[in-house]
Amino acid sequence: MSERRGGEDDGWTGMPEPPAAHAATVPDELDPSARNILALLAMRPAGPFMIGRGLAAMASWMERIAMGWLAWELTQSAGWLGTIVFLRMIPAIVVSVAGGIAADRRSPIVILRVTKSVSTGFSLALLALALSGQLSIGVLALMALVTGAVEAFSVASGKSAIWHLVPVRYMPVAVPVGSVVFNLAGFAGPALAGALLALSGPPSVFAISAAVNLSFVVIVLMVPPVRNRPRPRGGIGADIAQGVHYIRTDAAMRTLLMLHLSFSLLVRPVVDLLPGFVAQVLDGGAALLGVMTSAVGAGAIVTGTWLAARSRTTGLVRVCLTGAMIAPVALVGLALAPGVPVALACLLILGGALVVRAAGVQTLLHLLVDPDMRGRLMGLHTASFRVGSAVGALALAFVAELIGFPAAFALTAALALLMVAGLWQPVTRAATRAPAAQPPRDMVELT
Repeated sequence: MSERRGGEDDGWTGMPEPPAAHAATVPDELDPSARNILALLAMRPAGPFMIGRGLAAMASWMERIAMGWLAWELTQSAGWLGTIVFLRMIPAIVVSVAGGIAADRRSPIVILRVTKSVSTGFSLALLALALSGQLSIGVLALMALVTGAVEAFSVASGKSAIWHLVPVRYMPVAVPVGSVVFNLAGFAGPALAGALLALSGPPSVFAISAAVNLSFVVIVLMVPPVRNRPRPRGGIGADIAQGVHYIRTDAAMRTLLMLHLSFSLLVRPVVDLLPGFVAQVLDGGAALLGVMTSAVGAGAIVTGTWLAARSRTTGLVRVCLTGAMIAPVALVGLALAPGVPVALACLLILGGALVVRAAGVQTLLHLLVDPDMRGRLMGLHTASFRVGSAVGALALAFVAELIGFPAAFALTAALALLMVAGLWQPVTRAATRAPAAQPPRDMVELT
């Protein structure tokens, strides 16, 4: 199977083969090897682009930690902490879908150039507000809303661009590597933010965040502006209706997104509520918060690297669902942890299981989706994550106000376990019976 595009009149820009070829052909699998990771990162422009996305994710993590810490410092309220998380995530319910439509219609690279430039400007605005002493809880809430909207619009383009930039047989490597890079950012960002908060306060966090965002803008300017295949023009409403109909009628897309949404709603918000858990349960400060949050990233890095080196679609559904089962068990351990060492161990396991589940779902979606729906599917994938995280964080925060963080974490873990048990067979059956873009059947025969 060729991995390069044909003539110059086919609407492509010299990148790996177009999505139509991906959807029509079962990918040749790579032999499992860590060298596949190095080969992927050595590809141009895919390697620098993925590293640049990691830098942008690090800036986002730094801002999230700083804003969460400021919310707690200003109010000492788990409710306000959950509200800030909610406001940063909730724009995704509309904006992520709009970003997905844009990614189907325009070059995802050009969209990233614009949105990341705007993100740099917002980081500088947060810096100015913090330095001037005008960053009240109300202003902080407004900034959480607008920065969340810009991020949500850009995510579908970032996910869609990977498909354009790497050969199809490297997708089982590229998605886990993206998770590793993201979680390296999740390790470095919170650790750096925690250290800066302890040493010099929020302004330094926002200054570094602006500089890191700017570095990604420079990188993405060097990536050729890949183009989507021409498709019939229609209104935005028609595009949304087509996307909703596609997911409603395609069992694989529907069940995978249900699994993704359930984890976004029930498990992922725990990471955003760690500032309250650290302060109230472990009696820690900003430095411990950075360590605890980074433990999630460290676990994700280990399992993400393993998944990328695995480099295969065979058995991927079983691996994904196993990770989904382990994550809530680790969360129960966190809720019952008698001290910091056990809590750190549980967060390491939680981070590792979460990335196996997340990378598995995203890889399966890329391999099974109709290519004309890729941007919209990635937009809905992002919306599921952000809206679920926002609603989940808000609900879990107020439950924690009533019964405490440990009991709230145990309750949400029990609900997640029930969801995984209920979705195990539907996900397996749907992936097995996926239509045209179906991967090899042995991908799911070992589940």
